[in-house]
Amino acid sequence: MKQTDYSIEFARIFTDQEFGDEQRGSISLAREVVQELQKNQRTYGTYVLIYDYNPKTQSLAGSDYIDELDREGLRPNYWAYESTLAAHCREFLKLVTERKVRKSYERYTQEGHSPCSLLTAIWYAIRLGKIEPSTRVFTPYEYSTTPRLINVLPRKYEESEQKTLRLLRAANIDVDSIETRFFGTDDKAHYVEPRFVGSRPDW
Repeated sequence: MKQTDYSIEFARIFTDQEFGDEQRGSISLAREVVQELQKNQRTYGTYVLIYDYNPKTQSLAGSDYIDELDREGLRPNYWAYESTLAAHCREFLKLVTERKVRKSYERYTQEGHSPCSLLTAIWYAIRLGKIEPSTRVFTPYEYSTTPRLINVLPRKYEESEQKTLRLLRAANIDVDSIETRFFGTDDKAHYVEPRFVGSRPDW
């Protein structure tokens, strides 16, 4: 297993969603992050998460989407389907020491549902090296871990991101190692300057 200075996530997409301005906006901002890291001689890996857990329509093939990102000029080093993270719910919840929080999420999982905030927390924990993923998670599987995450997300994820950070705190995972750069507004057709959540990079 390799280790890099940073793990950059960009271009999240649902399997019932088409490639569009939201993904292009993410690529543009992620490219700026990559350039900053290269300028400061930092190592990094790029990651994409494809949301296939809740959509009823599975019209987007992962490999086709990765090829589309490649044509746009930023092919990720690694990518994963959200549904593969559900197998790690029990393992992650063992890390949660706040009993009330753990019991709340356990009720969801016992009913056969894994909340988005839990799956995202698992996604972050895996990239930080706190959980070892099953061989089904990453493509390619030979992934890298990192002490710091940079997540490039549309602003529509801001509320769910805060829930994820609260869950990570309850699991005693240092959220200061996670930086989120939001772009856009609730209207996906308009983009504004990114907003930062979490710690800023140390370069």
